[in-house]
Amino acid sequence: VKLNSADLTTDWGVRLLSNRSKFYNPVGYNYGAVWPFVTGWVNLALYRHHFSLQGFQLLKSNAQHTFTDHLGMMPEVLSGAFNIPLEESVSQQGFSSGGVVLPLVRGLLGLQGNAVDKIFEFRPQFPADWNQVSLRNYQVGNSHFDIDFQRSNDQIKCTVWSHNANGYKLIFSPIFGKGTTIQSLMVNGNDRQFDILDYSQNMAVSAELPLAAPEIKIEMKIKPALELLPIVPVTHTGDPNKGLKIWSITSSSDKIEVTVEGLSGETYQLRVLHPEKIIKIEGAALKQDMIIVNITGNSDNEFTSQLFTIFTQ
Repeated sequence: VKLNSADLTTDWGVRLLSNRSKFYNPVGYNYGAVWPFVTGWVNLALYRHHFSLQGFQLLKSNAQHTFTDHLGMMPEVLSGAFNIPLEESVSQQGFSSGGVVLPLVRGLLGLQGNAVDKIFEFRPQFPADWNQVSLRNYQVGNSHFDIDFQRSNDQIKCTVWSHNANGYKLIFSPIFGKGTTIQSLMVNGNDRQFDILDYSQNMAVSAELPLAAPEIKIEMKIKPALELLPIVPVTHTGDPNKGLKIWSITSSSDKIEVTVEGLSGETYQLRVLHPEKIIKIEGAALKQDMIIVNITGNSDNEFTSQLFTIFTQ
């Protein structure tokens, strides 16, 4: 959870050392600077442990560096105090780009494969308001796969095309907000069994499906729950760390406890899907589909943690 704190996480990546450490130096190459490739490993770890909202926020933070220097290139290292590359930073670093590609493919898209055991995994952790995602030519050994994923209010439709994939099994495991009711899962019109995987912040469906035909159609009927949507960080060259951080989320079927960190005295917004399911909020306010969080504290320009609780129906 500390990885989500402003001690380590900035609006442009993750520091190598906490800014509370006595060894912290924001321009120290290995003592507090932000490395995009290290940020990528932290990002993947967040997705692996199903911190989907924090994972998306950090992925967007890191991806923005493709526009910092040469278009499409990633800087080697940035200051831990301001969103700016260090003077010694190399502006064309392949391993920095890997810090975006790896968590994008294996985290957000949830793609992985095993050519020996003939397993293709699709475990997406998409934001709840994403309506459609199309993926093309994901390769596992000599096989490759295409996917169209669509989500509406009460339905998931997913078409998977497999090429040269005889004998493969698909592990299908999309993420949902806790309290979501999964009413059915069908493949090519036939009911299929599935498991529910319960995590601290969210839940997932899990089904093992044989790719018995070059094209399979997966349909799910769901009863949606309230879902928090990820923060998209807004930061520009030279900015200090100032954006809201989601520290932790503990969810159940009737309430969501959220601990955030923000600058004392600042007001932040968190967008939600299905705000009509909110009964009341303690520690924050609701305005249409926005949760308004006023960070209280005694010191300006210092990050302070704050808890609010959403009660749902």
